[in-house]
Amino acid sequence: MRRTLTDFLGSVLDAPISRLRNWAIGVAICAAGVIGTIYYAAAAALLALEPKVGAIYAHLILAAVFLVIALLAIAIPRLMASRSDSIAERAHAQAKAMPKNERLAMVIEALLAGFNASTSRKTAGKP
Repeated sequence: MRRTLTDFLGSVLDAPISRLRNWAIGVAICAAGVIGTIYYAAAAALLALEPKVGAIYAHLILAAVFLVIALLAIAIPRLMASRSDSIAERAHAQAKAMPKNERLAMVIEALLAGFNASTSRKTAGKP
């Protein structure tokens, strides 16, 4: 069975899009829990710190803690991200695995699709 260009692009982009969707759902759930936790933890920390260090230093300590949390939130995903094959590398490997005549057919199909898209735009504006 001959694969079309859209089938090829769909199979290449399927895994990264599903990973991104799952990651976004996880981040949304975590964010909801973290917001509530931070609110109650901040209130408890201020109540505990004010008698010991004063109101101003209690707020400064809490601000420093929030800064550390923000920096960790940026750094940890970057450090833990897997270094899997990029989309371009995966597409190149799939294209190499295809027979030569299918690769040529896919290039011709892309050229025809581009030509059709460019000519339909020019004729659509004319009366």
